[in-house]
Amino acid sequence: MTCRKTLLALPFLALALCHSNFASATSDNYDPYVGLLIDYQLADQDMLGVTLAVSHFDRNFPRWGYYAGYARGKDEKIDHSDYDDYKIKNQMYRFGLSYSVHPRITAFGGPVLHQYSHHYRDKYTALCTDCEARSYHDKYKTWSGETGIRVNISDSVLLSASYNWAVDNVMLSIGFRN
Repeated sequence: MTCRKTLLALPFLALALCHSNFASATSDNYDPYVGLLIDYQLADQDMLGVTLAVSHFDRNFPRWGYYAGYARGKDEKIDHSDYDDYKIKNQMYRFGLSYSVHPRITAFGGPVLHQYSHHYRDKYTALCTDCEARSYHDKYKTWSGETGIRVNISDSVLLSASYNWAVDNVMLSIGFRN
């Protein structure tokens, strides 16, 4: 629990460190940008991913933007007494809207699709010639949501932290923008 609180405090620490950058930004300076972030999802099975975050290029809505992301966990093989080739696959799709509350601070949120699947083959076969073990595939899909904050540390570096209800944990991201 202490680790989560520490990780949630990172964006606020970044805000404090770059206070001079925030003071120099004017409230009307909402420049459009495209950001590419590398994500780390803290979950039962940690996931790495990528997020594309775009602020709106329309002059009538300069504070709005959107994002899309994909994260995937490492395929895990488990030794199981009743099954051969027992594998677990974990992946997540994220997309949503963002709104700039300050030229360097953006709040975002949206839906999340979390897919968790099991692939396995049983060890038992029928008593016949040329029989093979049966393969099974179970896939679980969970729709949920996330909300977070993205901070422009400098003119080219982004830092993001969000809470994801699909896995009930924190996602941290760092990336670059144009």
